[in-house]
Amino acid sequence: MSWRKRLLILAFCALLVAGFLQDRGLRYPPLQLEPASAPTAGTLTEGLGVAALGAILVPHQETPTLRAFVPEPNFQLQVGPQGWEGKVRLENIHPEAEVQAEGLTFQRNGLTLVFSGVTEKALTWDIQVSLPARKIWRFAAIGDGGGQNEMAWCFQRAAELGAHFILHVGDLAYTDADADAAATTWNASPIPIYTAIGNHDFHGGHRNRWQFFQDSIGPRNSRFTVGEVTFLNLDTAADILPANGGRRGELLDQIATERKASLESGDLLSPLVVFTHRPLSDPRVLRGKRAADNAHALNRERERQWIHQSLLEIQTTALIAGHIHRSADFDDHGLRTLLSGDGLGQRGNKSRILLGEFSPGKAPIFRFEPLDFPASSLRSNRPDRL
Repeated sequence: MSWRKRLLILAFCALLVAGFLQDRGLRYPPLQLEPASAPTAGTLTEGLGVAALGAILVPHQETPTLRAFVPEPNFQLQVGPQGWEGKVRLENIHPEAEVQAEGLTFQRNGLTLVFSGVTEKALTWDIQVSLPARKIWRFAAIGDGGGQNEMAWCFQRAAELGAHFILHVGDLAYTDADADAAATTWNASPIPIYTAIGNHDFHGGHRNRWQFFQDSIGPRNSRFTVGEVTFLNLDTAADILPANGGRRGELLDQIATERKASLESGDLLSPLVVFTHRPLSDPRVLRGKRAADNAHALNRERERQWIHQSLLEIQTTALIAGHIHRSADFDDHGLRTLLSGDGLGQRGNKSRILLGEFSPGKAPIFRFEPLDFPASSLRSNRPDRL
């Protein structure tokens, strides 16, 4: 074989590999292909399939279970020719949400709906969930609290402050005990939670901790709309190679295309709030109070620059992050960034939770409120990320 043919074959193989990595992405650390997305369709139990928009299938449950990762999910239950009788659980639904489920009965238990159905023939049940209209919406954002008592208190505090839902900015599993407790803690919340994956949730403890997150909590990248404001959940738990690869890059490109088309047709862009785990910059570095090589942020420069530019191009209203265990509101080179990583209560009476408030179609107004942790909810050994 001539050297030219060899070069052509090598070049072709390189293109195939580059295309594959662009589609899947590499994650680091640990070095691995990006995991597949959380399943939203499949078989719940014998004779019953599901196709969901906005809910994942939760495996290994006695009662077939889905968990919503958007406020207004809808899905189809598909019964086979032998018929079916049983129950299906849908978690993380606002207690005031309206539910349409013709042919099914359901009961509410906190944030969980339990549907019951029976049929002797093949059919499809359509289920739709919708939020009531409001003049004012309020949400809380908090993270970095593990999966036990600290986060249970944060969720309760958010509800006390009048929040209708919570954006969790990651790190719910510092330990295996956190991971074991998280699903119960999340389901016991008085209001729904939409959760970004943290670095400890992706690879902490062992290589495949992300599987626990996707099985119990939700997908790593997603979006939803409440009151004409778009909320975008982005995965910054571990570096992605290339920066624009994988599901995150695909989702950002899709939103950029949609918002460009809206501008070209003369429409006003809706406010866009991004929530994620790692901030793109450490505010202490920007203020000259910490060396750049000691930044606690998304530190791979090419990835940081690509995400930053992408968020500016889609006219992001604000980015909310955690990772640094404190609260802050700062300008990151034109991108308003808010930190709400006080979920462990390490700063005592200085620990705060972020609230956002908006009327439909208007940009949220942000403020911080005290978390007021009771001593009984705090563990003695807490990860230090100050």
